Amino acid sequence: MGRVLANGGSFLNRSFEELEEIIDYLESCGVRRDWIGYVVSRCPQLLNLSLDELETRVRFYTDMGMDEKDFGTMVYDYPRVLGFLSLEEMNSSISQRVWFEQRRTWEATGFQATTHGL
Repeated sequence: MGRVLANGGSFLNRSFEELEEIIDYLESCGVRRDWIGYVVSRCPQLLNLSLDELETRVRFYTDMGMDEKDFGTMVYDYPRVLGFLSLEEMNSSISQRVWFEQRRTWEATGFQATTHGL
């Protein structure tokens, strides 16, 4: 609890109902209830997010095809994926990864990608 207070104390201004809503939502997305303490201790910013922003962040991953089980495991292994980067940074990071993955695939097939058209 000390780590959570030191890293993200503004959640103390939230009502119990708001915090429970966030926890229930994470659980409904595949994060097991017994993992919540660990996840929050590693990324206390999660408790500062509005439910709308948390839903948007979760949708970022589920729209890419991630299922509930994989999402829950990812959040357990890397809790900061939901609360560390801004939504803009998340989108930028994914766009860069997609571009590099496409380039690697093209180069593996003999196609020379350039930075001018991509």
